[in-house]
Amino acid sequence: MIDSPIATDSITNKQATQEASIYHTCRSVLNALTYVKGFEAFLENIEENSASDPLTKLWNICRPGTSLCFLFNTLKPDSPITVNSSATSKSKVYIYHFIIACRDQLYFPEDSLFTVTELCQNDTNGFVKVVNTVKCILELLKEQGTIPEHALTEIETSNNDSPKDMRDNVVYELLSTERKYVQDLEALQNYMKEVQAQEVLSPDTMHYLFGNLNALVDIQRRFLIQIEAQAASPTKEQRFGYLFIQFEEAFTVYEPFCANFQIAQDLVVQVANKLQKLANIMSPTYELPAMLIKPIQRVCKYPLLLQQLIKSTPEDWPYAEENKEGLEAIQRVTKKVNETKRIQENALVVEDLKKKLAVEDGSECSVDKYGQLLLHDKLILQKADSEHVKEVVVFLFEKVILLCKEVKDVNKNSISIKKKRKEGTLLVRGKIPMSRIEHVKGSSAQTGHYVLHVSWTEKDVNQTVQLKCRNDEQLRQWLGVIIEIKESTSKFDLLSTAPQTPLSEINPLLNYYDDEEDDYYNQEHDEDHNHSPMESNNLFMRNRSYSYQYNRMPHHHLQEQITRKQSLGNLSSPNFPPRHFVNGIPGMTLPPLPKSPNTPVASTSTSTSSSSAHADVYLNHSLPSSPPTSHPSSPNNNHMPSGALWKRRQQQKYDPMDESVYDGDRLLTDANSIDLLSATTTAVNTKRNSNSNQDIPEDYIKIKIHHAGSIYVVLVPLTINFDELSKKIEDKLRLCVQEPTISISGLKYEDEDGDLITINSNEDVQMGFEIKGPNNVVNFHVTTVC
Repeated sequence: MIDSPIATDSITNKQATQEASIYHTCRSVLNALTYVKGFEAFLENIEENSASDPLTKLWNICRPGTSLCFLFNTLKPDSPITVNSSATSKSKVYIYHFIIACRDQLYFPEDSLFTVTELCQNDTNGFVKVVNTVKCILELLKEQGTIPEHALTEIETSNNDSPKDMRDNVVYELLSTERKYVQDLEALQNYMKEVQAQEVLSPDTMHYLFGNLNALVDIQRRFLIQIEAQAASPTKEQRFGYLFIQFEEAFTVYEPFCANFQIAQDLVVQVANKLQKLANIMSPTYELPAMLIKPIQRVCKYPLLLQQLIKSTPEDWPYAEENKEGLEAIQRVTKKVNETKRIQENALVVEDLKKKLAVEDGSECSVDKYGQLLLHDKLILQKADSEHVKEVVVFLFEKVILLCKEVKDVNKNSISIKKKRKEGTLLVRGKIPMSRIEHVKGSSAQTGHYVLHVSWTEKDVNQTVQLKCRNDEQLRQWLGVIIEIKESTSKFDLLSTAPQTPLSEINPLLNYYDDEEDDYYNQEHDEDHNHSPMESNNLFMRNRSYSYQYNRMPHHHLQEQITRKQSLGNLSSPNFPPRHFVNGIPGMTLPPLPKSPNTPVASTSTSTSSSSAHADVYLNHSLPSSPPTSHPSSPNNNHMPSGALWKRRQQQKYDPMDESVYDGDRLLTDANSIDLLSATTTAVNTKRNSNSNQDIPEDYIKIKIHHAGSIYVVLVPLTINFDELSKKIEDKLRLCVQEPTISISGLKYEDEDGDLITINSNEDVQMGFEIKGPNNVVNFHVTTVC
């Protein structure tokens, strides 16, 4: 059993109930108002306006102010409020008199009362106070006997029958988790208000810690109200997909909040001592970080819930197609969130890079001149003519590929006269200008090596660097981004063929190694090198390479290459990076796929005799600079900051043998060409990954347990709960490390960025499972005590 640091009575463990939902509170208030004698006129006016939900109805009743004054006067106070029904322009005056009367005659606490602005503005954060005030007056009327005891009981019209089938279970999960999510957001909002009221933090720190939380709570409260209304409707009339279409624009509030998440998490650590003052409300060490990450978790959960809903909804139901459109809408939202988060995180990486960067030869290395940072990671640099390898930190900018060596520690036995540098410093070992890259190629083999080959010219000397990637996905991601940059700025040819240059003839990268360095890369650190996790999709790619290069070869040599291969690889096949990978990245000016006004798709038949036509296409064509994207490409529901688009594209199903040639203006395909327009729409009935790992049952998942420098593997069902998983892991560790008293003190999962996220509940377990790779494997990290 995990010894969780969070108390059992914590707000994070508090169950959300139907009665606490603002939707049902408004319904019970409206029901009670029907028992107030003389209030019928106000209700009839609202019926004529046909408000759609209980919150809007109640809002419309209260906003004129006269209804509030009438309700107050029903209490028969000593000083009733004078109301002139003809003075319609005095609504704010009536609201003000009502607030003052509640304070002075009913003795309601001033901090519990709303303001005139909170009632009149379009923000549920303020209207919640209005609802609570009206409810308090109705409670007083009930005590006086003016309205019956059951008046505040909601008229039951909801579909509260127990779930009958899979679809009912999905709807119930969507509704119950949404209630809990809004409850958590409101708890975080109340905590923020308390921090502000007690002046624990400065206004600037508050802004960076909580961001646009108020706007997020407002939108989610409105969304919950609509979810409640749909769940109360007859099953076939429920339109959950339409809600996601409606709220697509409103969900842009997630972009700044999620982009600010890492800054907020770091800030919590810095101000934890100050926040201890309010630890009785929310622990700054455990509960606050858990609350701040919930919006990211939730927005990424929506597409999964909609996919389950689509799967369990019969195709002939009235709004079945609408659900699919809703899925596309929320995937567009998550894509934008991912992209905004990625840009923000990369900006932080660049700022950190500026502090750590060091150049030994005195040459200039101005990061600000390199354009946007698109990708960064640790890769393995290898000489072409040697087995010697070196880990380098690679930064892929729009204009430069920067290769650095990280100074991890100082070798005490070293007799080097070089100046000792601070641990964590990044020494520049090479710069590859994007404008000089002539050839980039990715290759993989059954041995599990995924190599990115980059060739460029430096002072008329051809140079090549080979970078080993961890897995096939990372190789495709890096290759795809480089190709997109080259295509957007350069004359470019795409050839799918065997390597034109033997590895023994490729020049090694110059000056990228220190003579005193002698460490090697241990390929056993990542199991992805030992399997082929996407066997069904990658079989075509194995034992071949794909290369992309400038058209500088002679005509006869080019003709010879094309004659040898009658058709070229489809740009959208799963074996080649999509051309639209970096659409939407600032600084990129790439047209969105499948086509733009300048790139119509034409389908032509391809035969042996068409080889010469293909050769003409390749000769001296130039890809024109394209206008900035005006609309997003196909959606994505991952929460990866880097490579999210690529991962989504890889899940789309194409025939790897369909082949085409892109000539800058036309996409020439064979007779069995794929309609790229439909290819950009995300498939919903996803059977695409069903055979990705035949060794693992479909309803099971493999967990790699990282503990004390070792890795252990357990296979568990996807439905396992938190306690069962903890016991399963404990049993595994006790067996493997031969320690019968060992127990888990902390459990975390590793997300796509390599960050460790604490697991404290069943929901956290499922979030950890959701980031499983195509081989159905997740990484969990465990700390233990004996």
